[in-house]
Amino acid sequence: MSSIGAPLRVLQVTDTHLFPDANSRLVGVDTRATLAATLDAALSKGAPDLLLLTGDLAEDPQTEAYAALEAIVQQRFSGDLLCVPGNHDDPARSGLFERREWFAGDWGVLGLDSRVANAEGGRVAEAELRRLLERIDAAQQPNLLIAVHHPPLELASPLDHGRIENGRELLAELGARGAVRAILFGHVHQAVEAQIGTLRLFGTPSSCVQFKPLRTRFALDLDSPSSTPGWRWLTLGSDGSFASEVQRLDAAALGPEFRPVIGSATS
Repeated sequence: MSSIGAPLRVLQVTDTHLFPDANSRLVGVDTRATLAATLDAALSKGAPDLLLLTGDLAEDPQTEAYAALEAIVQQRFSGDLLCVPGNHDDPARSGLFERREWFAGDWGVLGLDSRVANAEGGRVAEAELRRLLERIDAAQQPNLLIAVHHPPLELASPLDHGRIENGRELLAELGARGAVRAILFGHVHQAVEAQIGTLRLFGTPSSCVQFKPLRTRFALDLDSPSSTPGWRWLTLGSDGSFASEVQRLDAAALGPEFRPVIGSATS
């Protein structure tokens, strides 16, 4: 953990897609194994001040899937944890989603729920947006990050239909509040960096399978340097500066349980 005056460190892991049954696979990939390996590699660089999980924690949102995730995390990390739900998640099945915000030093992370019932895409409900803006305005910290599952804008991706439907409105509201420095999201299973006005936007690779970017049709990323599980480190300075870096598992060290299989069943 950071000492007084030292930069804070946030580790973002996303789209873990765990099943209730340990024998189930997502396109041939053992998502429990990929999550464990992702955390082992990331935490070998030191413990973060916050572990941030940005949605689709479960592929099948049963209590057993969330219990498995908690066990994998708790075996490796005992610090602060903040989870936001994705379109595959059911917050009623787990206490993981009860925490909505985290504050330390001059920084805060506020969680945002972008789920739409029975839909892959996202939207921020009016009441949820109002809650978020009230928390931003009340926050004592001068620097804030917003954590959400769905991206708030188009990314030239096959998953653009899954963006936040009212994302432009969200960006306008957040951009008008100088304390909001960046938005962190998942869902797209690839690394993304963009800037809208003063807001920086960061999408993070999945801890399991990746999607090919810049495609009009959906495709798995199978053999490029960006095809392996990844995570994002953020370093937050007390002066308001911050840095971000995506890291990935070494492809040469991965066994067959880490490699997607086109046409494979998911369970």
